[in-house]
Amino acid sequence: MTLSTHRRTALRRAPAAALALASAALGLTLPAGTAHAAPAGCAPGVWKAEFFPNTTFRGTPKKTACDDVIAENYGTGAPAGTGLPRDGFGVRWTTTRDFGSGGPFTFTAEATDGVRVYLDNVLKIDEWKDVPKTRKKAVRVTVPKGKHTLRVNYAAFTGPANVKFSYTPVTAKADDKTAPLAPAGVRAAFDRKTGRTTLRWTPNNEQDLAGYTVHRRVLPARGKPGAWTVVSGKKPLTAASFTDRPKANGDGYAYAVTATDKAGNVSRRSAEARITTPGKPVPALPAPHDVAASGEPDGTTVTWQAAPGPGFHVYRSERPSGPWTRLTREPFGGYAYIDTTAPFDTAVYYYVTSVSDGAESPASAVVKADRPRVTDTTAPAAPTGLRVETEGKAARLTWDGNTEPDLSHYRVQRRRGSYDEPWTTVAERVEGTSYTDRPKNDGTVYVYTIIAVDTHRNESARSVTAAYRSPNLTPPEAPRYVTASQDRSGDVLLGWNESRRAETYRIYRADDEGEPYELIATVRPDIPGAQQYIDRDTTPGMYRFYVLTAVDRDGNESERSNRALGRRGLPSTAQDPARPTDLTAVVNRNAITLTWRQPDNPRGARIQKYRVYRYEGGKVNPSLITEIPYALSYTDTKLVPNTGYQYRVMAVDVQGRTSGLSDTAVRRG
Repeated sequence: MTLSTHRRTALRRAPAAALALASAALGLTLPAGTAHAAPAGCAPGVWKAEFFPNTTFRGTPKKTACDDVIAENYGTGAPAGTGLPRDGFGVRWTTTRDFGSGGPFTFTAEATDGVRVYLDNVLKIDEWKDVPKTRKKAVRVTVPKGKHTLRVNYAAFTGPANVKFSYTPVTAKADDKTAPLAPAGVRAAFDRKTGRTTLRWTPNNEQDLAGYTVHRRVLPARGKPGAWTVVSGKKPLTAASFTDRPKANGDGYAYAVTATDKAGNVSRRSAEARITTPGKPVPALPAPHDVAASGEPDGTTVTWQAAPGPGFHVYRSERPSGPWTRLTREPFGGYAYIDTTAPFDTAVYYYVTSVSDGAESPASAVVKADRPRVTDTTAPAAPTGLRVETEGKAARLTWDGNTEPDLSHYRVQRRRGSYDEPWTTVAERVEGTSYTDRPKNDGTVYVYTIIAVDTHRNESARSVTAAYRSPNLTPPEAPRYVTASQDRSGDVLLGWNESRRAETYRIYRADDEGEPYELIATVRPDIPGAQQYIDRDTTPGMYRFYVLTAVDRDGNESERSNRALGRRGLPSTAQDPARPTDLTAVVNRNAITLTWRQPDNPRGARIQKYRVYRYEGGKVNPSLITEIPYALSYTDTKLVPNTGYQYRVMAVDVQGRTSGLSDTAVRRG
């Protein structure tokens, strides 16, 4: 673009921010249109400046230039390079641009001398006077949507000359009720390699545009389209593009874009742009594994292992690097193939592939085999020296190697400890003299044996067996239906249902709600089915919490049982003192005074002291707050205002025997 250099003096103002067209960050452009032609020689949205030697704009202009903004200070001279007189000249600026949805704008003109502003040749500002000072005028103008032409006429009559003009959108919510136009030209492209959708659209032309929001909905292969959801986040986008990553499951997706202006007005959704994602990719077929080949006079047998489902192709070559010949015309459905066309007394090579739905896996490992002419019917000797050791959670088998020159491999078999069970092959082909088996760790005893196989498929007798007991890592069931009651002596009697595989039971006790459980006993029931335990180490009247676990012979401990709540009572034949009676609590200012009565003790107990208990913090059992020598009252001063308190008292005789707790006295501090 060629900018004007017309000046009267060296002074020229920088472009005003309010006159900047749309921000590049918002992707705004100034497209040329057909409704209003842009001034010849200047880009759309740029001012075309025409300089006249008169104030009536007659005749041919002396000079034409392109200006980004109108902000001129000519001082007392003529515009530089124009050939105009110092006084009595005129400048006319014209521009055409797309205002998008239009809306309210503020037109502001400042000038010394005369200035007139037109919108589509309709006069909006008229300050056409010869004045000694700069005057400023601003008007509110509602611009219709689409393309429009602005024209500014300026006249320098006499004396100093300067002129400014700007047009800015009104963005206050109370004033701007015009929503932007729906974005146009929305298009979407899905990249199968990255799984991403790229959206692009034509930038809006509104000067007060805040940004864009991208919406998406699912177009399933079957059923109704899904609801629209926002996928571009809460903050409006400032660029006219967006990248999304929809779920690639064969569904289609529709995208639409809305525009939002600075007043919060939102446009209608744009036209939809649609894409279709590919279905779930078919996973690559894995190559067969554990491929082996064994030659015999009647043919070479190739065996392999693979996941069930696909068919297979078998390939052969006389060299390990090929070229290869496919032996199977159609996918083969088994896991062993006999090559009856293999040459005699010649080493050949094989590999196998998996085939499914027209796809073929990579090649398996290459194996070698010789097809002999003479039949060998002599079986190898049974393997010797079989040993089984525990290796972590597995059984490690080792044995002495056979010495036959035509030995091919060993087969490992296993069965449970019972002789009635059949043998199960756990390893069909072991070429060394060791094998690690990982049976289920449940304490089962397994018996192993080894069979030697030569290259002619002759099998030895089974070796001497070796036994292995798998470690038991499975805990027993937790004891069920744990109950706590009192026996005839008043002690806590625990009972529960038997847990299978339990060798012992562990009994845990907690002194109160929320307190930790401590192991108090490990018991082994003497009589099967009779699960009981008596806890004699408790304070009469105090509650205790109990849980049990079962432990099997391998030391595995079960989860904890249900919780049982027990309390030791007073034995019918005990010599303990009688419990205090008539406990009362009286509030006295900031203290509570307790009084009680000690009944006669016909059993001969001599009371030595009393223990005072108070309930705190939602505990089931009260907490001991003091122990006083023989007295029938106590004052508690450690109180919190507006708090309820409950108290109980226990008597202790000279022999240390205790009574039960008294009844409860309740007061509020």
